[in-house]
Amino acid sequence: MLVADWMTRNPKTCEPDFTLYETRGIMRQAGIRHLPVKAGGRLVGIITDRDIRNFLLPSDVPELLKERFDLLRVRRVKDSMIPNPITIESGASLERAAGIFVREKFGSLPVVDNEQLVGIITEQDVLTGLLGSLGVGQKSFRFTLEFPRQDSEVLSQTLRILEGQGVSILSVLSEPD
Repeated sequence: MLVADWMTRNPKTCEPDFTLYETRGIMRQAGIRHLPVKAGGRLVGIITDRDIRNFLLPSDVPELLKERFDLLRVRRVKDSMIPNPITIESGASLERAAGIFVREKFGSLPVVDNEQLVGIITEQDVLTGLLGSLGVGQKSFRFTLEFPRQDSEVLSQTLRILEGQGVSILSVLSEPD
């Protein structure tokens, strides 16, 4: 399963000179939490609703909320965005995207092919894709078989027998142990 199958194509974007207020409006209207930042047609960063909230509601100055809200109207995306974000290619596997999310603690990745932003993929997209490959939410059965690690022929024969009985196999997972 590939990133291209689960990403959002042609995502909404903003520019570095947009105000945080404008950017928050784009996110709210689109119902999204991550916005790629483009300048001159190229990806230069990403900004999240958390980046904006952290600016708006810093834990050390809650009494200045009114002033902070007003600052959203003048503060620019370039001052709060994550510059040069880690990206992924549309041809990468969902497993690779999941690994990046876990390792880096990200919620989204811009999808870039040939130096062009072509999409965005979120943790939710990856989970939906992986659960779908396991048959979750579909009429399906799941069963576990244990074979000696070095005896892959037994697994092959078992799969052939099941297919011969008309069983549709969605996926086969193996664990290292």
